[in-house]
Amino acid sequence: MAMLPQFQAPGAEAPSPPLTAGKIEVMRAVRFALEDRENRVMNIAFGLLLQFIPVVGPITLMGWHAEILQRLVRQHPRPIPKFDFNDFVHYLQRGLVPFGVQFVFMLPVMFLWYIVTIILTMVSGALGGLIGVPEIGVLLVFATMGLSSVLLVVFLTVFLNAATLRAELCEDFGTALSFGSIWRYAGATWKRALGYGLLLALLTTVGIFLGLLAFCVGAYVVMAIITFAQTHLRYQIYAAYLAEGGAPLPIKDAVSLPSEAAPAHAARAEQYYQQPPPQG
Repeated sequence: MAMLPQFQAPGAEAPSPPLTAGKIEVMRAVRFALEDRENRVMNIAFGLLLQFIPVVGPITLMGWHAEILQRLVRQHPRPIPKFDFNDFVHYLQRGLVPFGVQFVFMLPVMFLWYIVTIILTMVSGALGGLIGVPEIGVLLVFATMGLSSVLLVVFLTVFLNAATLRAELCEDFGTALSFGSIWRYAGATWKRALGYGLLLALLTTVGIFLGLLAFCVGAYVVMAIITFAQTHLRYQIYAAYLAEGGAPLPIKDAVSLPSEAAPAHAARAEQYYQQPPPQG
């Protein structure tokens, strides 16, 4: 059976997503998890549950969101597939590449950040001692830690966003870890990634604070909704990048989810068993 165009495997280039002159709406990203009225409650519940399952839960969540991002790019009529435990292993396997790419980026960066922060802190304290004013040394230490933290946030917001997008689209380690391509995409999108990423972070902080007022339960709901918002925001930034003439990123061939293939298999089996027996 031929698949609809939006479900078919792409050729050399991924189809361009619908664009509105490169417009990016953070609130649209926040509302994304709520658009599927039929399944939104369960989608949010599973999005929250997966975050609390040690190790495999977050990886599975990444695989689910890789499928979501690819569906957004392909203009799928239902971008958030209903979570089904028949797809758990499928998503777990697909989440390994985004998880691995983030790990490869985070580990050396965090190590370097700690080393640089320690060195600068020691230098700041020594300068305060040489000046003979301990208070200045303390201020320099806090200023150094603050500056290094800001630089870390900028890196994670810009470059990790670019690397994660690439990993979610291609789902291949070799292709995803093309540092030159990541650098070029980050260079073309860093203003949007940083500005809108920080705005989403601000909304997240406000939402979690309000959720804590609702007996803390609301904070967990906000956390689940924001995971969908982050994926949708990555898609919007990518769409704006394409609208400005950016080169499409490689994307994995479309595949059917096990839960979506099962009904078709069952229907074929039922049709087979309903056939009259051959006349001998």
